[in-house]
Amino acid sequence: MDIYALSPHAHLLAQPRMVSPLVVQEAIQGRYQLPSQAQWQDIIEDSSKISGVDAKLIAAVIKVESNNNPQAISPKGAQGLMQLMPSTQTYLGVLDPFDP
Repeated sequence: MDIYALSPHAHLLAQPRMVSPLVVQEAIQGRYQLPSQAQWQDIIEDSSKISGVDAKLIAAVIKVESNNNPQAISPKGAQGLMQLMPSTQTYLGVLDPFDP
């Protein structure tokens, strides 16, 4: 059932984003580890300098879209920290959407 067809506000009731099976497998095997807060800040600052987008905006999008999970996959197929759809990845030349 497409909950978005029920109401314009149905998205507010949607389940949290699905966790990538790869993350689950790596977590079980003890290999998956999120970057530290300092590493996140460095990644965001570098991205801000490259893109010209404010670092606070990048951090906010990452938090909302993937909850800082670089392996996040949405039910609709968006991937990575900023939840890019595969067509957008192709358009932007993103080779690995899971690489922060």
